[in-house]
Amino acid sequence: MFKTGIAALLVIAATAGQAICGVEFDQMPVGCSWATKYTNGNFWRETYTGRKGGFFVTETVDAKTGDFISRKKFNAAGLMVERVWDGKKWERFNPYSCFDVVGSCEYTYTNGDGAAQTIVNSARKSGKGYTVKARVKGGEKFPDEHFDLGPFGLMVSNRSANYSAATGGFKGCGLESS
Repeated sequence: MFKTGIAALLVIAATAGQAICGVEFDQMPVGCSWATKYTNGNFWRETYTGRKGGFFVTETVDAKTGDFISRKKFNAAGLMVERVWDGKKWERFNPYSCFDVVGSCEYTYTNGDGAAQTIVNSARKSGKGYTVKARVKGGEKFPDEHFDLGPFGLMVSNRSANYSAATGGFKGCGLESS
């Protein structure tokens, strides 16, 4: 019944032309982790730590040193609503980051440095994943991004004009390492 209730809520919440592609935390075991390598040299391991305060929570550490990088909160649909970085810098996405929403979507991005802007996002199915076009409402366009999804709806590859990332090395997920 819980899954049925969530599915009904998502249908009501999604507007015409949208599909939610958030992380499937309800299918993921607590302790599941994955490693992501970025072209800038970052190599991070993210771990699902469970549900806290009504949110699904992950923590990210440097895969080489174990140093804390950030903590993310996701809503019931698996869409990111907050990220707190080491040093207590924070970012919020209201009502959620639209990165994983297929179709047109807007959200307000705020951070601890005083930034506040509306982001207009459009994502469409492309190959094994999605292509995202985004811009500040009435302003600058961000580089297009393409991403492919893997286990639990996690992004396993991401690329744009200025970077790329690859995710694998799943541990404690009930999957064979990939």
